[in-house]
Amino acid sequence: MACCTPATFSFTNAASSTIDYGPGLLAQYGSQPRVFVLYRDADTGEYVVASWFTRIEFTGSAVEVDHGGPQSGLVVIG
Repeated sequence: MACCTPATFSFTNAASSTIDYGPGLLAQYGSQPRVFVLYRDADTGEYVVASWFTRIEFTGSAVEVDHGGPQSGLVVIG
């Protein structure tokens, strides 16, 4: 299960993101990964944790994130 450095995937001005959850991620983070989304605040340059408008779905072969509109930030799997 999760034991290692989190995998980080960046996105820019995207309304949604899809991350292929292949054998490498499956071996490292298991069949029920913890997924966090951080959005970049354009005014401060800092990252803030996703709020209620973000939908995260794990399909078994992909992590799908609906950002609720164009956003920039990071998807972190750990």
